[in-house]
Amino acid sequence: NDNTRIPFVALESLRETVNFECDRRRPIGEIQAEFPRVDCSSVDTDDDGIWKYYEDRLGVDYVGPKESAELWRVAERGREFWTWLSERSEKEVVVCTHSAFLRCTLSWGQQGGVSMQMEQTLDERPDKINN
Repeated sequence: NDNTRIPFVALESLRETVNFECDRRRPIGEIQAEFPRVDCSSVDTDDDGIWKYYEDRLGVDYVGPKESAELWRVAERGREFWTWLSERSEKEVVVCTHSAFLRCTLSWGQQGGVSMQMEQTLDERPDKINN
């Protein structure tokens, strides 16, 4: 049984919601060196692009919620994952992610909305849909 033939893929879209310093991703080069069996080729940038987006937008001293105050962005990442998965040839997969990501992506747009949802204070879309 050669487990090295089983794909082990890291996806940016499945990461934890990005809000606080503990949610910041390490550089992909560092992660790849520590976990050489994981295919990180689908991650576009070495540095944490989502974290950088919020730093550029809100400033480096902002300490409030970021992505959880714009859950539609988490839902978009969920859609990216489902698109990626639909293009895979495997018939069986194992998905590992964080509970906050799953709560947001699986509840967004459903009756009752996302449980424990924060106020969507950073959502600047003109046509907001908050559940």
